[in-house]
Amino acid sequence: MAGYRSAEFSGFGGHRIRGRLLVPRDAAGPLPCVVRCLGYNSGRGLPHNWLLSPDDYYYRRLYTDEVRAVEAAREHPPVDPARIVIS
Repeated sequence: MAGYRSAEFSGFGGHRIRGRLLVPRDAAGPLPCVVRCLGYNSGRGLPHNWLLSPDDYYYRRLYTDEVRAVEAAREHPPVDPARIVIS
C-alpha cells in the first residue's frame, strides 16, 4: 500500500503547481521516481498569454513545469535524484 505526501513548487510564470508524491509505505533507501504532468490542455491561461501561438505557449508552459517538477522531486528524501523520468 502506498502513502502520499503533498508536493508544491513554482511552475511557468511563477504559478503554484500542486501535486502528490506517492511513496510505497515500507520503502527503504532512495527510490526511482516518475513525474507525470496531468491536466494540461489548450484551455489553460489568460487571453494575454495567447499572444504567442497557442502551441508555443502550451509547450513552453508544459516543458517548464516538467523541469521544475523534476527539480522538486530531487528535493524529497525518499527519491533517488539520479533515477527520475518524465512520463
